[in-house]
Amino acid sequence: MDSNLPDFPMSYEEAQKNALLQRPFLTIKETALVLDVSRWTVMRMLADGRISGQKVGRSKLIPTGQVRQLQETKRAVPASQGRFVQLSESQAGEIAKVLAMVLEDGFMPVEPAELIQIVRGHEHPGPVFWSSLVAGIERLRQRGTKLGRIRRDEET
Repeated sequence: MDSNLPDFPMSYEEAQKNALLQRPFLTIKETALVLDVSRWTVMRMLADGRISGQKVGRSKLIPTGQVRQLQETKRAVPASQGRFVQLSESQAGEIAKVLAMVLEDGFMPVEPAELIQIVRGHEHPGPVFWSSLVAGIERLRQRGTKLGRIRRDEET
């Protein structure tokens, strides 16, 4: 039996990642898939020098070896040492309240409890969330409301 064969059952996604890692270079989209990050994150990694790429036509190709190194580094770093600080329940609740108020002004009424997972980074909101958030900020700005004042006004 070949020792290079993976243990089964393997998900389609894992098989796809393994197949991509056999190539010498990956595109930004493929790198994002393998690392489980957005393509914007890969583009930031390219911009700040964490990885290098070679422009070929309209694409940027990233050496697979670098992607493997990032994959190993990502596994070695515990989640608590990531870029984001762990929020307490009250901090997450406060942020969710402010987000809910801004979203309501953007015509997307949402309960703060529904936003906790987004605030903590466990869920990724869709485009409607972001467009409503921008609309809410714009409406508040037009009224001359500052977001810092929302919270203080809410407490009184």
